[in-house]
Amino acid sequence: MSQKSSRKPASGYDDTQHLPANIVILLVALAILLIGGGLGLAYLSYVGQMTANTQATATTSASFATSTKKADAGLTATAAKVASVQANANATATAQAILSATAIAAMTATAQVNVNATATASVIAANPDPYPPHAGTLALLDPLHDNNSGNNWTTNATNCAFTANAYHVSAPDIHSPASCFAMSTNFSNFVYEVQMQIIKGDMGGVIFRADSTKKAFYLFTVTQTGTFELILCSSNICHDIKAATASPAIHGGLNQINLVAVVAIGSMITLYVNNQQIASVMDSTFSLGQIGLAASALAINGHPSELVFSNAKVWIV
Repeated sequence: MSQKSSRKPASGYDDTQHLPANIVILLVALAILLIGGGLGLAYLSYVGQMTANTQATATTSASFATSTKKADAGLTATAAKVASVQANANATATAQAILSATAIAAMTATAQVNVNATATASVIAANPDPYPPHAGTLALLDPLHDNNSGNNWTTNATNCAFTANAYHVSAPDIHSPASCFAMSTNFSNFVYEVQMQIIKGDMGGVIFRADSTKKAFYLFTVTQTGTFELILCSSNICHDIKAATASPAIHGGLNQINLVAVVAIGSMITLYVNNQQIASVMDSTFSLGQIGLAASALAINGHPSELVFSNAKVWIV
C-alpha cells in the first residue's frame, strides 16, 4: 500500500487552476477592443444621427426657404394682380367719369346751342330789316353796353371807351378825328344802323367797309347843326363823296338822339337818318370790311367832340 502524504500545503497556496498570463493579456485586449468598438459604433451612430439631423434640418430649412420664396412670390404676384385690378378699376372709373363729364358737357353744349338757336331765331324774327329792299337778315345786335358781344370794339383811354352802358367816342384834339372799330366784323352787302347822340362838340357818325390796319373806310357823318356828309378815307387822306348837305330829318343840337343808317349793296350806298332816306351815291372803292364809329371836330371853327352810341344792328343782304 502506498502511503498517503500527510503533508499540508504551504500557507497562501491557491489550488485553483490559473490561465497562462499571455492568454489573460489577450483576453483583456480583446475586451478592450470590444468595448472600444462598441463605443466607436455608438459614436459613429451618434455622429451619423447628428449628420442626418443636420441634413434633415438643412433640408427642412431649404424646403422652408423655398416654400417661403414661393409664398412670397405668390403673395407678390397676388399683390400685383390686385394692384393691376385696382388700377384697371381706377382707370375704368376715371374713363367713365371722363365719359360722363364729356357726355354731360356735350348735352349741355347741345342744349345751349338749341337755346341760342331758338333765341337767335326769336331775335331775328323780332328784328326784321326796316330798310329797302327789306331783304336783310339780322347778323349783329349789340346794345353797346360793354365789349361782351364778341365784336371786339376798340377801347383806349383817349378815344374809345364803354362808359355808363354806352360806347363813347371822343375827339379831344380838334385836329385828330377819332375812329373806333368793331375789329371782329367783316361785311360786304348789308344794312348798318346805330343810335347816336352828340353830347359835346360838332359831329360824329358811322364807319363801314373799313380796313382798320390801312385806315381805309367810308364815313357817314352827321353834325349837331343838322348837316350830313359821306367821306372816303384811305391812309388818313379823306375826301367827300357826298358834300356836306343840310337835312330836315336830322335832329339838330346837343344831346339830341338820331338814328343813322347806311345800306350798302354792291356799289350803291344809301344813307338814312331817323328812318328817312337822305341821299344815295355810287362808289365801288371798297367792297367789304369792318364797321366802326367816329367823332370829329368841324374843319372850320371846330370843337373837341364826344358822342354816345348804342344799339348797333347789322342785317346782311
